[in-house]
Amino acid sequence: MWQNVRHDFRGLAAPETAFIGSIGLTGALVAHPSDRSIADWVRTSDRPDVVRVGGVVGDAWFQSGLAVGFYATGTLTKSPGLASLGGDLVRAQVVNAVLTRGIKIAAGRQRPNGGHHAMPCGHTSATMATAAVVDAHFGWKAGLPAYALASFVGWTRVRDDSHWLSDVAAGAAIGAISARAVLHGRHVRGWTITPTASAGGAAVYVVRGE
Repeated sequence: MWQNVRHDFRGLAAPETAFIGSIGLTGALVAHPSDRSIADWVRTSDRPDVVRVGGVVGDAWFQSGLAVGFYATGTLTKSPGLASLGGDLVRAQVVNAVLTRGIKIAAGRQRPNGGHHAMPCGHTSATMATAAVVDAHFGWKAGLPAYALASFVGWTRVRDDSHWLSDVAAGAAIGAISARAVLHGRHVRGWTITPTASAGGAAVYVVRGE
């Protein structure tokens, strides 16, 4: 898995990632004029307790831990499908972390609450990366609730006065780009080939998905 991480960054140059990036940029530009008015509304309205959930679920460490958990469980139980899912999730989080942190530092945008490193929203990008990988592995029936969760996390970050709306739009695009870079050039719901250690040697599992 780790040997493939370096190849994932090459996938960032693929046409499909560029297309996703253009959509995200457009979304951020469209949302930008409303940033101030939405932030003013947030400060003058009651903040629901549910926003704390998004702060926890969307945290990059939580999403990364979830990814590592899937990979470790799949490896230990010799479940190639689960290990493949976990591996893709881990790699997507690695790419996402590098992109998100790099853009945050380069943009240097102040948060609506006065904090630093607003653009893009890391909570949104992390959960969107997970959602895109889940969608690729299991299809829209699993992808739809995963995307809904990512959208919820983005909403909580705006509602918590931690991010501008355009930060969330940019974060969603970064997360989707990170996942597509990992999944570029292959159909994970088709044949999955996973090498793994076995007693006294090694084995290669070949599994056909839906």
